[in-house]
Amino acid sequence: GTLVGAMLRAAGLSDAAASPGFAPVPLEGLLLHPPDAVVLGFFDPASTRAQHWSLAGHPALKTALRGRVIAALPGAILGCPAWFAADGVRDLAAAARARR
Repeated sequence: GTLVGAMLRAAGLSDAAASPGFAPVPLEGLLLHPPDAVVLGFFDPASTRAQHWSLAGHPALKTALRGRVIAALPGAILGCPAWFAADGVRDLAAAARARR
């Protein structure tokens, strides 16, 4: 039920979210059941450095996701349903094809 979910489906990927909207993803779940593939989305690195609570820097998570990241999209593509979202879908579809 999100723009990101629609972009993933349009690119031929599936969203791992169990319910509509945004929800936290427990670190334990990612470690016990790592996804087949991961798409990262980042906003301005200067603003995210202050987020000490983020799971993104956790060493165990970095290990579990190694080799599973297929794309990293800038937050600007993920934050607004404008024409550039299509560029993100194109990039995701290409990454998915390369992964197969």
